[in-house]
Amino acid sequence: MDIAITGANGAVGTALLRYLAQAMPWGATRLRALVRRTAGAEALQGHGVALHVVDYRQLDGLRPAIAGADALVHLAGALVPRRSETLQQANVDTTGALVEAAVAEGVKTLVYISFPGADPASQNQYLRSKGLAESRIQHAGLAGAIFRVPMILGPGSPSMRQLRRMARSTLVPLVHGGAVRLPPI
Repeated sequence: MDIAITGANGAVGTALLRYLAQAMPWGATRLRALVRRTAGAEALQGHGVALHVVDYRQLDGLRPAIAGADALVHLAGALVPRRSETLQQANVDTTGALVEAAVAEGVKTLVYISFPGADPASQNQYLRSKGLAESRIQHAGLAGAIFRVPMILGPGSPSMRQLRRMARSTLVPLVHGGAVRLPPI
């Protein structure tokens, strides 16, 4: 099985690549790591994966990076977009281009990590962007799954670093006064 992973240099992507490279479950024979910047690709060298630096919104770079893949795991996106990028660009446009490339290249299966409450009609911009991204995937007719998971914590993840900083603080802000209940995984 040939598996391509977007956002491969993030905490979840790196953990998934390491697991797949070591265990090679399901008969995986080729792993591809798609990242936005060369620096992100350099951090993944030595894991036995094919590295691809891509602009997730550009079909001409995405198509060859995923050509021949059996499955695509889409982890790229943003809760807080990079400078000069919007949530629409980071989550919706990225997913739209990826889905278009996947359909064009004959990728059969797409797995997407979303967030609880994702809804194209949400007033919350992040939840709306994730809901719109989900909608693009659902309308593409690809097999696969959309997992709505809350904050994912792991060694070295940005969320874990932020929680550690907050735990050392004398005052910890609560989202919506503590009414939000999203247990992390």
